[in-house]
Amino acid sequence: MKKIITPITAVAVILLLNACIVSCKKSSSPSQKTITLRNGANDVRDSHLDYKADAPGNANSPGGSMDQLPVYSWTVNGATVTGRTLLGFSLEAVPKGAEILSAKLSMFGMPQSYTLHAQATIPGGNAGANNLLIQRVTSPWTESTVTWNTQPTSTTDGQLELPASNLVWEYNVTDIDVTSMIKTMQAGDNNGFMIKLKTETPYAGITYMSREYADTTKRPTLTITYKY
Repeated sequence: MKKIITPITAVAVILLLNACIVSCKKSSSPSQKTITLRNGANDVRDSHLDYKADAPGNANSPGGSMDQLPVYSWTVNGATVTGRTLLGFSLEAVPKGAEILSAKLSMFGMPQSYTLHAQATIPGGNAGANNLLIQRVTSPWTESTVTWNTQPTSTTDGQLELPASNLVWEYNVTDIDVTSMIKTMQAGDNNGFMIKLKTETPYAGITYMSREYADTTKRPTLTITYKY
């Protein structure tokens, strides 16, 4: 027996098809997710760079294993010493093609108790006009081998300036908006950040804790919200 499709039946079929199309569109719409990069073995890399005017060997010494990230311009026995920091985060957890909505960087200041630590560097606490620049790095580097003499290039394009510290110890800077730089890294080469004093003349310095620091809550952190 042939089935007779009435006008009412045809309309019902069309409505069902339209409902399916709408439902399918909704299920494939982008979802929003936030991830935090801090403690994973491959999430973070960082290194301290050091230059001492009367000790050229310093400029060839890697600082990737240190549990602090000091940035300074100081003197030791009358010779100028300069410190910078490299900091990078893997973006592999962000799906390819995802739209990054925000990226917030947080760094945590050296506690006073750290001055008794064997690795403690100069200066002992935050001092001077220690305004910092955060720049996007434009060439590759490796945490275990990078030194002052082999440090990568960075650009002033889109750089951020952090105000001078108002605390000698534990000066935390949280939720720094680095969205623009992270988007550029996602679209091209991800070489991380260069952090240095705005004015590299004595006496000024500030120290943050690195990814090797024992307290996992005080390690550099990048929080990314994306849509995919």
